[in-house]
Amino acid sequence: MRLHLLILALALCILPAQAQRNRVDRAPEVGSEAPDFELATLADPEVLVQLSSFVGEKPVILIFGSYT
Repeated sequence: MRLHLLILALALCILPAQAQRNRVDRAPEVGSEAPDFELATLADPEVLVQLSSFVGEKPVILIFGSYT
């Protein structure tokens, strides 16, 4: 039982650090084209909007952050 808890504790310490490293490796370069993605709308979760559908339209500004 103690061994299982130790393994779980180690996994919980190692996995977030590994995920953070992968996230940094995949970050786009400043000034590069934004990666295409698809999200559901707030009005209707079954309707999907893709970033690439706005090419040639008005500029799209993406803001990511915590507002707490």
